[in-house]
Amino acid sequence: MADVKSLILGNNKTRLTITLDNSDSYEVESSDVFNALLEIRKETEPKGIKFLIQGCRKNCWPSGMSLSMSNGMKVYEMQLAPDIHPKLVDTFDEALEVEVGTLQEQKSFQEEWFQMKTTNG
Repeated sequence: MADVKSLILGNNKTRLTITLDNSDSYEVESSDVFNALLEIRKETEPKGIKFLIQGCRKNCWPSGMSLSMSNGMKVYEMQLAPDIHPKLVDTFDEALEVEVGTLQEQKSFQEEWFQMKTTNG
């Protein structure tokens, strides 16, 4: 379990702080919560730390509109099926360990999904 705090600073800046049970703390300022989470994951992944949340699932990524409207607190759960519309979920809702991937896996899935949508309309 981790303690998560976000603070909107203004001027398109948000501070995200994640404190782990062992008292290790990670803090980043970014344009929104989701991008701050990505920056923290760049620090924690090499240490083997995984966050079991929707925002870290292999098949979850925000749209530009969801970033703007929710400050990154909502992401889309995407499926590689052209007829299934992505479902909006809370970035910090719990996820199963098997669903969570690395940053690279998440970015690769998002690119594959976007390519599928571009090809299949």
